[in-house]
Amino acid sequence: SINKDYGGASDFIKLINEVYVKEDSKKILEKIKKKDLDTLKAFLQSNCNSCEAANELYLHRNSFNYRMNSVSNTLNIDIRDINSMMFLNLIINICA
Repeated sequence: SINKDYGGASDFIKLINEVYVKEDSKKILEKIKKKDLDTLKAFLQSNCNSCEAANELYLHRNSFNYRMNSVSNTLNIDIRDINSMMFLNLIINICA
C-alpha cells in the first residue's frame, strides 16, 4: 500500500531489488570497460577529486582524464555534473 512504512536504508535496498533496478543498473555498468569502471570508482571514492583519484590509481593525469572521458562518451553523460555522479555512485552501490 501507499502508506506502507519502509524503515530505513535496508528496506529501501529491498524495494530497489523488488522493482528490478539492480538488473538495469548492471546493464548500464556492463557498458563500461573494467579499467574505466575502476577509474570511475576511484574518482567517486575521492569525492570527485581527479588528482587524488589519479594518484590512487598510479595514473598520469592525462590517462585518468582519457578514461573518464571514455566513461562519459560510453554512457553519454556529463561527468562534471554532480547529478550524473550521484546517479553513477548510486548504481555502483546497488550492484555492489
